[in-house]
Amino acid sequence: MATINLEQVIWTLARIDPASQRSHTQRPWIAMQTLEAIRDQLRKMTDAQLTEHGKTLRKFCRRLPGQKIDKRWLMELDEARAEWRRRHPK
Repeated sequence: MATINLEQVIWTLARIDPASQRSHTQRPWIAMQTLEAIRDQLRKMTDAQLTEHGKTLRKFCRRLPGQKIDKRWLMELDEARAEWRRRHPK
């Protein structure tokens, strides 16, 4: 099974959109390519890997005083949650 290397994801996102303040809506075609790549990687994970990856992303999305949350992490966390719900419907 393939696992997501978090450093590779960071490097890929930084390479695609180096300006962290730049909105994905300014260049939606890049955001969609990134989103599809993230979805594909999440689909390949086992449940245990997906859970661990989600916990790591949740730590990245915690807001500290005076710090903004990177929207790319929120987007990936939302996709991980959607993948979990797809696998485990209520």
